[in-house]
Amino acid sequence: MSTNMPHEEYSDEPQYPPIKDLSWWGKKVSEAEAQHEEVKKLGTIEEKILKINMPRYYGWKCHLFREAIFNTNDVEESAKQLAEEVKADFIEALAFEWSRPADLEENASRCEVEKVKTQRILESLNTIMMSRLRRHVPHLSSTVTDSEPRLEAAWRVGGIELERKVRVFFESRENLKKWLDWPRDRSIQYLGNPVLHVRANHPLQPIIGDQESMNEQLEVPQNSLDPRIYGNRDVRRYMTNIPGFWPGDDHRFGILSFLGRDYQLSEIFDTRPDEDRVEMLHCQAIMASFAWLFSQACYLGFSTYQDVTYPLVSQTVISNGQHWSFYAYQLNTTLLHFQNTANNPKRNVCWSSQPVKLFESIDNGHVKGLNMDVLKTLVKFYLNEPKERIGVNLTPYLDPETPMVSKIEEEDKRVFLENLFKKVSLNGKKHEPDPEYWNWEWIYKIKNKSRPQEARRRPFELWQDPWRLSFYELSRKYVPKARRKNPKSNKEKWEKTYYP
Repeated sequence: MSTNMPHEEYSDEPQYPPIKDLSWWGKKVSEAEAQHEEVKKLGTIEEKILKINMPRYYGWKCHLFREAIFNTNDVEESAKQLAEEVKADFIEALAFEWSRPADLEENASRCEVEKVKTQRILESLNTIMMSRLRRHVPHLSSTVTDSEPRLEAAWRVGGIELERKVRVFFESRENLKKWLDWPRDRSIQYLGNPVLHVRANHPLQPIIGDQESMNEQLEVPQNSLDPRIYGNRDVRRYMTNIPGFWPGDDHRFGILSFLGRDYQLSEIFDTRPDEDRVEMLHCQAIMASFAWLFSQACYLGFSTYQDVTYPLVSQTVISNGQHWSFYAYQLNTTLLHFQNTANNPKRNVCWSSQPVKLFESIDNGHVKGLNMDVLKTLVKFYLNEPKERIGVNLTPYLDPETPMVSKIEEEDKRVFLENLFKKVSLNGKKHEPDPEYWNWEWIYKIKNKSRPQEARRRPFELWQDPWRLSFYELSRKYVPKARRKNPKSNKEKWEKTYYP
């Protein structure tokens, strides 16, 4: 019997339930939107990252991208003065590290020598800049520097053509043919190898506003080709987002990143023209900057399904000690999945410079032909001050009381989620082998079907895809009686799970 009062059963305007698209594609969209909403409702950083990986115990099929494959404030006068002040120490450190031999084996390749040399030069120069500028630039005192940090970012991108096997399947089904040209999502995993990261506890100020980021003149070329065409292999792994630190670090905003360019000495790039080399530097900076800011956004509660509510800015320097390239990147949106690839009005913007030489040569410890403009530009990057965003909620999608798993009071749940997050972040091998069918099964069961009376237990006999096994379907661990509060209780026989 209804307990509503008669006057509550009527309204001035008719109220109808939402109209749902019951087509095959409409159901897929509804399921995806429900999953996105579930990610949004989770209150901790780790749970949001874990939730995306829950449907695939063996990991998602990701297209792997690696780094080596491919207007600030008006501080002109200050930069000029400080560049003159740090010049002597800067030149001394540069000359010493440039002339210092690399501690490698004799048969080491040029790329390996260049990588070690670049690492030492940039670390030494960053130390000089931080120590000498700290007296004049107060915000540098509260920054932290990471050497060779772990940078990983994963997101979904839409609008890519179907794989050949999937296209053949769709063409064989009359009810699926009309969805052949609709956009599909692919999982992208970026693995970076930066030399240095400088982080602060406040973000850099936006370079452009929201309206400028939606300028239609900022065209983004659409590319629907399969990433494997460009040599990016696909691997099965968990989608991980790690910006060089773990959740809970107070310095969660990156302000300056240093990248090497040793890959340009490999044999593959020896015959490339200068235009291609510059294009490679631009691609390297764009991918590294987006990945760094995107992974930071994930630690602020955003994701590939929930857009950022304010822009994030980073500065990137690519150098080998002699040749320098400077970039600034502003992340305005993280929505690249489904139809957002073409319909999202926001654009992420990158500003770049052409590669320039810092010096002509170093002979007997003396730097010849020093370009002070390069040194001045580098000083400007350090002078760009991160500031507190007054009136802006930096973590709108995180629980204010428990923004991370370590804040959860329930011990069992906290330990379970911490171990699960470590497992997913590690991306190690499973204890059991990956799903497969053996050669004799292919010959006698799949190809020739010569064992019709044998019990059907294998996934391919039950029309199951073992790669789609989710965490929720895993068998729970057995709890020995010695570890149970009540040894005779069957409810405590299996370990309790807390999957997000």
